Amino acid sequence: MVAWALRNHRIAQRDSDQAPQIGDTQLTPEQEIEFLQQWKPQHAPRDSGYDYDNRAAYLADKQGLLPPTDARGHGTDAFKKPWHPTYSSESKIPPLDGMSPGRWSQTPDGQMVFDAGTQNLQFHTPEQLQEYFRTAEPNVRLNLPQKKRP
Repeated sequence: MVAWALRNHRIAQRDSDQAPQIGDTQLTPEQEIEFLQQWKPQHAPRDSGYDYDNRAAYLADKQGLLPPTDARGHGTDAFKKPWHPTYSSESKIPPLDGMSPGRWSQTPDGQMVFDAGTQNLQFHTPEQLQEYFRTAEPNVRLNLPQKKRP
């Protein structure tokens, strides 16, 4: 997971100037100081914010509306940006260009499942998603859309 995260952090840093400014919540100067000095070091110290709107999560937390992390340490999808590998229908940020987001579900025996949508595949190849799930979400089953036959 570390290698994947480091490589993708470098890609995010390189591409950050080119990324759309979608889902970048604006804070007041006072909120920005509190976010940077107090909230981010505690809640998202290594997250660049490239694919997650940490500032929106900060505001939700201040209002007592940020759900707790689950048993895996996984936070809410509510603030994932469309280019996050597990961007889903649970995000408050709408999909781009009418594409479909991924969807989370759980089988009767408790297995977490992620059905990738067209939005996930716009920013990640099937191989990149498979690698992400192998390293970052090893206990989640990834379902990729079936290729349409001509």
